[in-house]
Amino acid sequence: IVFVSSSAQSAGAPPVTSDLPTELVDRAAKGSAGAAVVLQEFADFECPACKTFSEGTAKRLEEEYVKTGKVRFEFKHYPLPQHEPGATRAANAAECAADQGKFWEMHDYLFQEQGLQGPNTFTASRLRSMGEALGLDMDEFNSCISRETHRQRILDDVNEARGLLVNATPTIFVNGKRIDSPSYEAVKAAIEAAIAGQG
Repeated sequence: IVFVSSSAQSAGAPPVTSDLPTELVDRAAKGSAGAAVVLQEFADFECPACKTFSEGTAKRLEEEYVKTGKVRFEFKHYPLPQHEPGATRAANAAECAADQGKFWEMHDYLFQEQGLQGPNTFTASRLRSMGEALGLDMDEFNSCISRETHRQRILDDVNEARGLLVNATPTIFVNGKRIDSPSYEAVKAAIEAAIAGQG
C-alpha cells in the first residue's frame, strides 16, 4: 500500500522541450557518439545554479551544438553533502527513469520541482508521483527507487569528480578541460576553441 498525502503530489511533468532524434540520446548523454567535442557537466539536482544552467545555457548549447552533431553532452552526478539525502535520491530516480529511456524527462522534471517542498522535495513518495506523471512502468521504477539500484553508478561519478578536484556544481569540462564559469559565453568560447583546435 502506498500512502500519498497531498504534500506528496508534485506539479505536472514539464513539457518535453528537447526534440532530439532518439539516436542522439544515450542514457544520460545527448549528441553524436562521434562528436569531436565532449562537454561534461557535474551537477546536483538540489543545486540552484545547476537548475539555472540546465534551463538556460544547456538548452541553448543543445540547439547550437548538440543538434548539429558538433558536441556530445554528458551529465554526471555530483550530489553535494549539504543536499543529502535528497540529492542522491533524485540522482537515483533519474537513473531509474533512464532504465526506461526517460533520463532527460526526469532530469528536467527534477529541476522543475527543485526546492518546492524545501528539504522534503525529493522524498521517495514524491519521486514516485513524478515517475507516474512521466508514465513509467511503476513496478520497475518503485523497485529501482527502494533498492537504490544505481547507487554505484552515482558513486562512480562522484569518485570521477573528486579525482578531477570538482568541489562545486555545476562544474563543466570541455574535452577534459575545466571551464572557469558555467556561463553561456564561457562554455561557448571553450566549445568554439575546441572545434577550432580540431582543424
